[in-house]
Amino acid sequence: MKPLNEEMLKHHNIYDILNTVVHEAYPGHHVQLIYTKLCQSIVRKILVRADDLVEGWAHYCEELMLKLGIDTSPKYRLKVYHDALRKAARVYVDIELSTEMMCFEQAVEKLVRDAYLPRDGAFSEALRYTLSPGY
Repeated sequence: MKPLNEEMLKHHNIYDILNTVVHEAYPGHHVQLIYTKLCQSIVRKILVRADDLVEGWAHYCEELMLKLGIDTSPKYRLKVYHDALRKAARVYVDIELSTEMMCFEQAVEKLVRDAYLPRDGAFSEALRYTLSPGY
């Protein structure tokens, strides 16, 4: 999530950067995609690239690195848990938006209230869900 204003900048800190590296690079998506390229089985290549498995792997990596003690500070632990909360809210909001059970503004409000996102960040997240539903 790119900082758009001063409020969002507070959420962009060393703990956010560390957890993003774990999620996106090592041992997250980057490692997963390298493994996919090396894999010989077509079926396994397809399964490894399924959206739910891709994000599930990265989320697992975040929890694993936390458990292994990549950073033992309470602030890092809080960041990992906050990201997990945001992902859980994403599933709910994405489905509700896609099935028209929730309007866009309700989605933003839910992300602000339940995932503790700044309003601009919640707006960006909700917009992302409308552009790639089911991801």
